[in-house]
Amino acid sequence: MAERGQPRSREARSVGRGIFAAVVSAALLLSFSVQSASASCIWFSDGGSIKQVNTDSNSVTASARLHDARRLMMNASDCSVWALHRNEKRLIKFDASAQEVRNVRLRELDRRLHEVERIRLDPYDDTLWVAGERRLFHLDAEAIEVLGSFRVPGEIRRLRV
Repeated sequence: MAERGQPRSREARSVGRGIFAAVVSAALLLSFSVQSASASCIWFSDGGSIKQVNTDSNSVTASARLHDARRLMMNASDCSVWALHRNEKRLIKFDASAQEVRNVRLRELDRRLHEVERIRLDPYDDTLWVAGERRLFHLDAEAIEVLGSFRVPGEIRRLRV
């Protein structure tokens, strides 16, 4: 064995490179297996239900009955989806397996939340932005609390986060 500061033998360097290569290979394999385990998904509404499609297999993997879903907003980090039910003025959250996990009557959050037209999910903190005709609301990630709201001078035609 070489002393500190002394050059290592060719054999010792070869063993060191072999260990390094094995560690890097294991890390890459783990990385690829984690990436493939979290397949992408999309949600769509067909009038009487909402459905989730796994983009790796191009097949419907989850479905929930929901009539008159006006808008859908998917959370890409966990494949959950928020649905705006226009007629009942509700915001409903479904998890990745299409189980309802939250059902919010919008007027109970704020009496001015009655004519909701648009909804957006902030991808950085999962909070929600909800827009009516002339008022914008910022809701927490579970739509439990209104973080802020303000009236805008004109009609809100588009909303992007």
